[in-house]
Amino acid sequence: MPLDEAQLVDNWQVGYCHSFDFSSLNDAGEYYVKLDSTHSHTFSLETQLLFKRTFSDLLHYFKCQRCSGIYEESDKNAKVYGSDETRDVSGGWYDASGDVSKYLSHLSYANYLNPQQIPLVVWSLVQSLEAIEHTEFEQAFTRLRLIEEAKFGADFLIRMQHESGFFYMTLFDKWSKDTEQRELCAYQTQDGHKGADYQAGFRQGGGMAIAALAATYRISQESKYLESAELGYHHLKEYNLKYLDNGEANIIDEYCALLACIELFKASDKQEYLAEARGWANALMARQQSDAKQQNFWSASPERPYYHASDAGLPVIALCHYLTVETDDALKQECQQAIQRAIAFELEISQEVANPFAYPRQYVKDVNSEKRSSFFISQNNESGYWWQGENARLGSLSCMGLLAKPLLDDSLQSKTSGYSSQCLNWILGANPFDICMLDGHGRNNPDYLPELGFFNAKGGVCNGITAGFDDPNGITFKPEPQAEDMAQNWRWGEQWIPHAAWFMLAVALTAKEEAQ
Repeated sequence: MPLDEAQLVDNWQVGYCHSFDFSSLNDAGEYYVKLDSTHSHTFSLETQLLFKRTFSDLLHYFKCQRCSGIYEESDKNAKVYGSDETRDVSGGWYDASGDVSKYLSHLSYANYLNPQQIPLVVWSLVQSLEAIEHTEFEQAFTRLRLIEEAKFGADFLIRMQHESGFFYMTLFDKWSKDTEQRELCAYQTQDGHKGADYQAGFRQGGGMAIAALAATYRISQESKYLESAELGYHHLKEYNLKYLDNGEANIIDEYCALLACIELFKASDKQEYLAEARGWANALMARQQSDAKQQNFWSASPERPYYHASDAGLPVIALCHYLTVETDDALKQECQQAIQRAIAFELEISQEVANPFAYPRQYVKDVNSEKRSSFFISQNNESGYWWQGENARLGSLSCMGLLAKPLLDDSLQSKTSGYSSQCLNWILGANPFDICMLDGHGRNNPDYLPELGFFNAKGGVCNGITAGFDDPNGITFKPEPQAEDMAQNWRWGEQWIPHAAWFMLAVALTAKEEAQ
């Protein structure tokens, strides 16, 4: 098989890279690649290999991250920051290898960086179940496991909801592992400064919580989930702007609220939610911008492109789901065209420089600097500290491509298939460090801090590879001396639940596509 031309990648300092195409191989079996006197480890070719080997482990990962023991007991009487009130917010999942707090979202003070956390897990579990329906993988027990795990998370979301309708954003212990420091609160910066602005707006976990609860109603038919979702939506329709740190909705509010309305409409069949979804979809589609450098990128504000370390695929994912409920042909066509433009942007920016690993590139903006295209997110962002490996982003972009592919012109479909696959391949080991970041599979699984008792779990996915610590054009994974620095080493080897949530859904959607 011919090798492609040797390439140097940005300032990665990993030597020359060749890519080659072995997709013509059709026989199942074990293979290795040989070049002169060097050959690779063996790898397997088999239909539905990814689902068969990884899906059960991914699902089990969430079960083993359930809150339990002293933290579960403490959370039955969790303190509300700044008051004498306590609430039962037991259940839910720990956030990361070294963090036993529980989050709907965080980074709200930065406005443009909110990740979707526990609500995303619930929603992804439901979406994964629906993806494998009518395939060989819809075994009764797999279905039961998915439903039970989704309901476990949805029950936690109900407990995180105030009687007035809002959701508490975080149960946070300041990374201390001390039950006395667990409080319902918001917080800012790497110092963990707590505050009482704990009501979650649409972008702060509230919108995805509503979507997750309505989706759970569909698979369970238990009315408490739909009642909680409807209460939450009507509350945030009135109070969302009040809860946002800068008082202004942005693209994250719009795609989260859109998903909430789609799931509410599917669950209730109430036309008001379709009407609401149309409004949110129009606002989201209006976020597509072009400038002298890039065409049809998503914008977070008039001056700032939207980039995201964990949920970059969600604008298109939300629009793909919107198309499943929209009945107006003109609106459907408008939405499909927006999806087409968005996918074209993602493909083009990833191909504009040498990129033998086919890593999905992005359009970013450092604080007080010009917009630039990049492999990795901006480290100089509004949070003042938060950047890490982007495996959740890769999983979300893989899901984006798999959902969008049937809606695209023929010229984009095959490219999008490769794009979706390469997002997962990077996580599984096709990267310059030869590390499989899905624990229990592949080679060279990273650890976090086992010497302190913070072990990574089988089936979990770690944060991943980043730009250089001091070089936005470089690349690194657990560099020295940061690998030994508690303030820095979480950026690479620590597992985080959104990574596994997106990867699990991408595996399910891949299985669905292969079964068709």
